Amino acid sequence: MDLNENLFILSENIQNLIENKYLDGEEKEIIAQ
Repeated sequence: MDLNENLFILSENIQNLIENKYLDGEEKEIIAQ
């Protein structure tokens, strides 16, 4: 596994974390309404 491959996987993981946090926030807003 080369460095570029690791960076690509890392960036995908970060994107998933951001999306998960965003979705959690959306769900909490819906429950609050």
